[in-house]
Amino acid sequence: MKVTSAHVVQGFTKDEKELGVSGKMDFKPIFDAANAKGLKEYYVEVEQYINNDPFASVKQSFDYLTKAEYVK
Repeated sequence: MKVTSAHVVQGFTKDEKELGVSGKMDFKPIFDAANAKGLKEYYVEVEQYINNDPFASVKQSFDYLTKAEYVK
């Protein structure tokens, strides 16, 4: 990922399922690039709820990111 703006204030992340479940997205390089440009906020979108209601699904994705060493 190439971040071209001087600063990244907000970011948007999504995957096919809850973040971390599909294994299709490598979020580390995305967050590394955004953090290098000053990421302050990020948002989570979930397109398919696997075993959760929508709120639990988003919480699962949020928890995944807050435990990831590359999210600051």
